Amino acid sequence: MSEKELEKLPHNDDQVKKVPTILSEKTKDLEALENEETPELSKRQLFTIMLGIVLGVFVAGVDETILSTANEIITTDLNAQGSLTWIATSYLMTIVVFTPLYGKFSDIFGRKVCMLFSLFCFSVGSLGCGLAVNIVMLIVFRAIAGIGGGGMISVSFIIISDVVKLEDRATYLGLISLTFAISNMLGPILGGVIVDHISWRFIFYINLPVAGILALIVIFIMPLPWVKGSLMSKLKRIDVLGVLTLSVSIVLFVLSTTWGGKDYAWSSYQVLIPLILTFVALIAFGYIEARVAVEPILPPKMFNSNVVICCCLGLVLGLNHFTVVYYLPVYYQVLRGYTASESGYQLAPFLVSVSIVAMFSGFIGTKLQSFRIPIWIGTVLMVLGSGLLCLTSNTLPHWCMIFFPIVLAFGIGFGIQMVLIGAQASSQPEYIAILASFFNFTFNMGATVGLAIAGAIVNNLLADFPYLIGTGGHEGAEITQPIPIEGQLAYYGALRGIFYFLLGISAFGFIISTLLKHRSLSGAPSTPGH
Repeated sequence: MSEKELEKLPHNDDQVKKVPTILSEKTKDLEALENEETPELSKRQLFTIMLGIVLGVFVAGVDETILSTANEIITTDLNAQGSLTWIATSYLMTIVVFTPLYGKFSDIFGRKVCMLFSLFCFSVGSLGCGLAVNIVMLIVFRAIAGIGGGGMISVSFIIISDVVKLEDRATYLGLISLTFAISNMLGPILGGVIVDHISWRFIFYINLPVAGILALIVIFIMPLPWVKGSLMSKLKRIDVLGVLTLSVSIVLFVLSTTWGGKDYAWSSYQVLIPLILTFVALIAFGYIEARVAVEPILPPKMFNSNVVICCCLGLVLGLNHFTVVYYLPVYYQVLRGYTASESGYQLAPFLVSVSIVAMFSGFIGTKLQSFRIPIWIGTVLMVLGSGLLCLTSNTLPHWCMIFFPIVLAFGIGFGIQMVLIGAQASSQPEYIAILASFFNFTFNMGATVGLAIAGAIVNNLLADFPYLIGTGGHEGAEITQPIPIEGQLAYYGALRGIFYFLLGISAFGFIISTLLKHRSLSGAPSTPGH
């Protein structure tokens, strides 16, 4: 850090005295990292790393959806039918809160330590859920499991960014996306089998031996070095105020969007106060990162124009992806009369298309040495796909509601990995890990925002049909009687409202994507694999 930069720090004597100590400790750790750089990996070493990553992502992916077929039985067994939403919300909340933190933490403590910490939290959370004697215990330990599940995915992306060349990275990230999609689809099936033949508690117990095997792979087989330095020196580098203000803002935002339109009206103080406090906490976070933190968890210097655009595109992609994943099954269940499992099969082409195209986009990006072209193709296809979905009506042939989402899926697939590659190619090497975790965060936040807005659209357009509000979706509510024709037409209108919203967001994504500047994709791994 230069003298000019030091002069910008707060001129409290105690703080100024602490700065050289922290910087000297950081310098020692960085020197240790430079001496511990990962050598050129053999195919066998790369295979070993990918095997561990694929297993970890598979377990985390299954865990996200495995409860969808067991929620009713669990809440009945624990006598907590009114707490169904919080089982999912607690898991989602900790994933969203901790995802942006893993990037900086993995720089400070190392990839192995962060992955092992994730596996530990995932195991403790799973064990606690399996032993739960009441709904509060289940929700608390589900939140702990979310800390681990989110970390397993984030650190996996970071490790791939370490050991795979930039031009090849999208292909490997696409493999992870495919693994995640398959695991998401298998989750409900596996959950149903376990509930039917054993006990819902084994949904959580099966995570323990798998996590143990993964821990052994990480410790003894993955060829990644341990970060040297004392624990105290590493703890001093944590941006505590930044962590607190960012976490508070995320928790408040998730709570307000979870409550809004469901438990409370959007105009109620129960929703408005958390939203206002969210912006207050974000302003405080921005000030801390720019003026106070010695090692900010989200360094302001990281956000050049390309990175900002790519982060916005991450929001657009997450919003499109999760809104379709949530509301397409609603269409199949409510308007086509499919069961929950049948609607899951109808959704499979969308999920698989996203993942396969994500891998294919890597080949295109490598061949053309450009991340912009796949992103442009993706945003155009998102506009086309969401535009086609706006044609939804009771006279539209059923095959159209299979084909139209696939067009949108192709668009998401072209962009989902190349946006991260573009951000990393446009940034300094020291920010690669932070960007990997922050992109996952923007994707998840896009999901949170998208579902909140889509829910508001549905509730507003179905206000005259209260028996339709809350049907379908991940909470498992299903229509038990035929819906009158006027109710069906209203629901088609509500879905069109959602798809028009996606069309506008996709168009925004295309417009900002045209502002991306070219950066070369050729080069070795951007960071040492610490």
